[in-house]
Amino acid sequence: MRPFRQLFLRHLEGRLPLLLLDKIHMIRLSRLWLSLLVLALSIPLAAIAAAEPPPPGKNSAAASDAAAVKPLMDLSSPQQTMRSFLVAIQDADSNLPQRINDALLCLDLTRLKGDEEEKIQERARGLARRLAVVIDKVGVNLADIPDVGPKRLWYFYHPEKRPEWSTRPEIALYKSSEADGWLFTARTLTSVPQLEELIEEQEKDRPQAQAGVAASRATPRATMATFLEAMGGDNADLATAIQTLEPTGQDPMVWKAVAERRAVELMNVMNKIRRVVLSEIPDTPEGEPYVWYNSEEGNIVVERIEQGKHKGEWRFNQKTIDAIGELYEHFADRPIIEELRLQGVDETLTWEMRLERRMPQWMKKKYALLIGWQWVALGLLLVVSGLLRIILPWLFRLLLGPYLRRRIQADKVTLRQAFGSTGYLTVFLLWFLALRYLQLPDEYVSVLLPVLKFLISLSIVLTGYRIVDVLGQQLIANNNFRLTRFDELLVPMLRKMLRMFVILIVVLFILEFWFNQPPSTIIGALGIGGVALALAAQNTLGNFFGSLTVIADRPFGIGDWIVIGNVEGTVEHVGFRSTRVRTFYNSLITIPNSRLVDTHVDNLGERRYRRAKTVLSVTYDTPPDKIDAFCEGVRELIRLHPYTRKDYYHVYLNQFSASSLDILLYMFFDAPDWSTELRERHNLFLDIIRLAHRLGVSFAFPTQTLHIQRDAKSEAQPDPFVNREETPEWVAVNEAAELFQSIRPHTAAPPPPVTIPTRPRSKR
Repeated sequence: MRPFRQLFLRHLEGRLPLLLLDKIHMIRLSRLWLSLLVLALSIPLAAIAAAEPPPPGKNSAAASDAAAVKPLMDLSSPQQTMRSFLVAIQDADSNLPQRINDALLCLDLTRLKGDEEEKIQERARGLARRLAVVIDKVGVNLADIPDVGPKRLWYFYHPEKRPEWSTRPEIALYKSSEADGWLFTARTLTSVPQLEELIEEQEKDRPQAQAGVAASRATPRATMATFLEAMGGDNADLATAIQTLEPTGQDPMVWKAVAERRAVELMNVMNKIRRVVLSEIPDTPEGEPYVWYNSEEGNIVVERIEQGKHKGEWRFNQKTIDAIGELYEHFADRPIIEELRLQGVDETLTWEMRLERRMPQWMKKKYALLIGWQWVALGLLLVVSGLLRIILPWLFRLLLGPYLRRRIQADKVTLRQAFGSTGYLTVFLLWFLALRYLQLPDEYVSVLLPVLKFLISLSIVLTGYRIVDVLGQQLIANNNFRLTRFDELLVPMLRKMLRMFVILIVVLFILEFWFNQPPSTIIGALGIGGVALALAAQNTLGNFFGSLTVIADRPFGIGDWIVIGNVEGTVEHVGFRSTRVRTFYNSLITIPNSRLVDTHVDNLGERRYRRAKTVLSVTYDTPPDKIDAFCEGVRELIRLHPYTRKDYYHVYLNQFSASSLDILLYMFFDAPDWSTELRERHNLFLDIIRLAHRLGVSFAFPTQTLHIQRDAKSEAQPDPFVNREETPEWVAVNEAAELFQSIRPHTAAPPPPVTIPTRPRSKR
């Protein structure tokens, strides 16, 4: 990290003034955008600062004082006594254990005997909790309990007497003159053991929850209790609370954007309607939807899910979710019920809702389609987006451009495109994140989110494409990454494969993150449709596997001179479907890669040595000594030439032609390409011509010699066979033997096999 920082500082020190001068128009434009941003921020911030302070929260002094007030215990009727008792037990089991003593105020403790008052109270607390459990198992609906007692005694539960019981158990309430209200009878407490035995027998026939269903959402009561517990306390567990809501048919991303706000709004609405008494909510895993609240503005209903991955769970249904916004506006000015306020319960607000409370009234009014503060937020978002789109790529080019061009060897255009795509991606991500806090109506969010999804996906693909281009340029420009000449073919194909990989990753990301579809879904779909795809695209798959064959076998590379069937030319491009060959008459031929699997490929470009075979024709009047000298001189030229093969060549008198003596020249050029071969062939042949001129050797050309017989003046040639006793055959044999003996003595050993000298024999 330190070398990079030093390099950056040196670069910045030398180029910063020049960069500032070159980018003066950008700075001016940035200052304009910055001025607009400051102006746009100052208006709402000033308005918020001048607004009324927020109402006291849970931790305020007023809330603490209110919590110190004793909760009201209403014993005016059987319904109110039952409700007060169940609420006190519910609070005692949650976060107010001292409220168990309030529950004892609803009981007649006259039949509880004991020496010490503390022991009587302790026993009464235990019976109160057990009685509450029995009432829960029996099931209670406060609306069915009379709110005005016409009699002095009212039975809530009075089962038939059994023979083994000495008395008939009961759950009853009577009007006590001493307590000036309705209490549970003394016999109710003494009947608790019998009632527990009876309830235990009835529990055996109770339907069980569906296997795999979370216990926290297995019944209407469990769902309501889970929601209240998650939303209670100073730190609300919004994730758990959201699990009790069922957004059937909503876009997953739309729901994620509004889920937390809907949970908070639902909790506040319920706290302003009435106290939730869990005991009156059914605790069975089956049954009709439980309606907790019903009004013209909307209903709050807990319903069993009958299909889908949440089958068997009880959740707040879609109609409840749709009505939350309207219910929240309807109860916006209504305070929390007195019973909860006395316990220190205040509205649960997110920081966005708290900020909204601090806004002036003009920002809370609706203008056209949106509220005032939403228009202001949209304006700020536009200004910030414009700044990010302009400044962020410029900063990247300023800070990272020189380093990347030096280390990765990428050109300015590619880097500018890569940085530009990151600017767009940043802007679209900003809008995506801001959409959650703008609190736009659901119908607007459902339209904007798909658009942002598409734009973000497109930006990710473009950014990935640009990064792949930068890496491709690095592989091409940096020799450290190039193992063989075949890499010129492999790098473009690798670039395409990386682009396809980027697209695949984006598709899987969209399926899992935005549509809640795991990658196994698309993999399974590909497996099912793989057979049909293979049958419909046989040629395409054949070409693809042909390209894999080219990659694996490496029969040729870019720029190689190849012959495939009747096609001859230079390889220009190798793709996944076809290979393009430039012929020597400059046409472009496209060959499907499937042909490369079963076709002979003659790669002339891979030749290490390029053969040269020709005949040097000299005239018949050339003496044998000159022919030997000329042949040896040509061999020396081959040995001296820089682009010839030194270990294998032949220069010999090879044939008597009609008009010439033919010397065979058979040798190889060590040239990397055809152009070099032609140039060096030209140089060698010119040297051979110069050598012939120096040695006085004349090259022959097709001729015919016409001899004219002279009658008188012609001189007769001597006849070797005149005046000889031998036959002509013996004369020829003896002459040949004498000639051979004069050149090569008979006693000399036969010459060894030909060895080709690799070093020049000349002294130069």
